[in-house]
Amino acid sequence: MNPLVFSLLPVPSKPPTNVKVVSSTHSSIKVSWGPIPKDGRNGIILGYVVFYREDTSGSWSERDVSLVYAKELTGLTSGKLYFVRVAGYTKIGQGTRSRLTRIIVGGSTFT
Repeated sequence: MNPLVFSLLPVPSKPPTNVKVVSSTHSSIKVSWGPIPKDGRNGIILGYVVFYREDTSGSWSERDVSLVYAKELTGLTSGKLYFVRVAGYTKIGQGTRSRLTRIIVGGSTFT
């Protein structure tokens, strides 16, 4: 492929599919997802980023998880509400983030 054409491709226009968040322990959650649909990849997917934040926090934390479809987030506060999103990225950059998922660590998930 012509490098000029490749560089003009946009980032992924669709988020990863089937994002699920479950509480693993009283201080961790497991986030899992499926691949980005082919028609939304817009290039070669090089990895995924999991975004999360505690309800009262204004800033998002990020974990680059390479080319896997699950990540355990540890060191979280039991009983606190967390927001989670996932996005894929190409050489150009990060794409569309998944729908917001909310979970209470050590408790239940809701959207």
